[in-house]
Amino acid sequence: MSALSIRLTHKVMAIGLFGLVGLVAFGAIYEIGSFSQDASRDLASRARAIADLNKQLSIEMLEARRNEKNFQQRRNESYAKAHA
Repeated sequence: MSALSIRLTHKVMAIGLFGLVGLVAFGAIYEIGSFSQDASRDLASRARAIADLNKQLSIEMLEARRNEKNFQQRRNESYAKAHA
């Protein structure tokens, strides 16, 4: 017999151990991916909220500019009527 002969029970235990290590590695990869995906979703949600705020601010700035122009126009019309 060769010095490398291994009993059948040791071979089965080795296969089971490799399977268990593979299963644990698969689970770890899955969990890391899940955490990464959750972080990406959170970041996307925050970016969406910032974009919405930016859009709202832009609209409010345009409305303020319109009000300013209307005010200037009314003031110029009042001035023209007073000096006509």
